[in-house]
Amino acid sequence: MIEKVDLFFPALRLLSSLSQPKSYFYIPQVEHRNDNENHSLLRFNSLWEEAYRHDSLLVFSTGRAKTMYKKLRKARPLLTPDVIVTSVGTEISYGKSMVPDENWVEIMNNKWNRGIVEEETRKFPELTLQAETEQMPHKLSFHVDKSKVKEVTKELYQRLEKRGLEIKIIFSGGIALDVLPKGGGKGQALSLSANLNDPAGVFVHPSGAEKSLRGTIDELWKYHGDKKDKKFRVWIDQVLATETTHGTWIVKLDKWEQTGNERKCCTTTVKFTSKENEGFVWENVQQTWSEESEVKDDSTWII
Repeated sequence: MIEKVDLFFPALRLLSSLSQPKSYFYIPQVEHRNDNENHSLLRFNSLWEEAYRHDSLLVFSTGRAKTMYKKLRKARPLLTPDVIVTSVGTEISYGKSMVPDENWVEIMNNKWNRGIVEEETRKFPELTLQAETEQMPHKLSFHVDKSKVKEVTKELYQRLEKRGLEIKIIFSGGIALDVLPKGGGKGQALSLSANLNDPAGVFVHPSGAEKSLRGTIDELWKYHGDKKDKKFRVWIDQVLATETTHGTWIVKLDKWEQTGNERKCCTTTVKFTSKENEGFVWENVQQTWSEESEVKDDSTWII
């Protein structure tokens, strides 16, 4: 599910590009459980890069903890969002490095004491702790029988209120129960917060070898059908275009390829110049292996 929303996140001042309110694409469920072949994800990736990245910000939201979201990124061709909301809205992070929002941490700390919540929930035999990976500083997650939810929720609210805490309880999936600070939850977190190539153009392969750009492109025909009957996907991420001088642009991006379970990534820098009656002309392409690339095989990387 994808929603385009117009919001202003005060906390986004951590990012230099967010000095003004702008449009946000909000993806409230990044798991895409019904998209085993990643077709919907890849179509969205192309749409985002083509039509929206230049003037919008991408916001992902997931109930998963940050560590589990990182595992999901290794399994799916997810773009790198500008904002990621994790752990049922109790954590907000920014950018590729996932810098935490310290203001949001302060909000989560208000009238919250994890130790007291642990102490009181242990008094309920109906509650079974979920895996350790699901337990976070501002979220305790349990399994509970659906028939017991109403009774447990009512008494737990009363117990924690008497001890001076303000909490929220979220029941989902017919079995999962999360205890959060009152200000937590996805909704609260979100309310906060080229046509030609130059004949003299050069292509620098990740191996370091320099090749003719035009020759490299002309050579691609030899690989037609090379991936037939293989699960092969290509997508780009982290596209940034900068006009260095009038009519000259530098575009940086991460280009990903996946064959089966094997994923490779090159950081690519492209130089374009604008020429009369020709549009944008490719002048230079340089690629280096990304630190995130799981495989760095010079022999099988074409462009």
